[in-house]
Amino acid sequence: MCFVDDMGRVAGIGTTLEIKHFIMESSGRMYVTNKGIERFRVRNVVRKLPVLVCDVEVLPEDDDQSDEAKALAAQVADLFRNVLRLHLKMSKAKPRQGASRGSSASSEALNSDAEDEVLEAAELTELSPSQLSYWIAHAFSDNRLTQQGLLELNKTRERLQDEKALLENTLKYYSAAAALEGVFGGPKSPPSEAQEAKDASELQPPPGGPD
Repeated sequence: MCFVDDMGRVAGIGTTLEIKHFIMESSGRMYVTNKGIERFRVRNVVRKLPVLVCDVEVLPEDDDQSDEAKALAAQVADLFRNVLRLHLKMSKAKPRQGASRGSSASSEALNSDAEDEVLEAAELTELSPSQLSYWIAHAFSDNRLTQQGLLELNKTRERLQDEKALLENTLKYYSAAAALEGVFGGPKSPPSEAQEAKDASELQPPPGGPD
């Protein structure tokens, strides 16, 4: 797999993929879950259509097991937990509009289980520094350019250092947002019984059925 920008330019570094799962819809659209295996350098683009075909060179992996790399990996893992914990806390403070108390309680219980599962993910403690650096990079899936930049770094410690900086900036952003919300969007007083009855009478199921 290679990143291709909006101008059709092919990135110089890509990764081989292992397909873990896929779903084919009747429309022909396919949803694929995959895992990166080996990085490679594109030596030559053979053709772009109907699919991209390239001549590539597999790159050696920097499996840094030094004490410095392990310490940096532990810092990145802690930052990831803190960012995720604050993100989930802010998400909980904004319940889904139109959700009933019962559904909110059920969702909160499910989200709590999911939160514990992610915060205590085995990958955060069991992966090597190199493997963790790629696992953390997956968290930036909303920003392909950031992911590509991390993929192109050859050294594990360089990748972890960049991820540490990204997570620190993200943590500062969420902390500031949470502080502002606490000042300007403080908790509202609980609704009266009359207001609850009015809200219940006006509550309608969303179009297309429940989520």
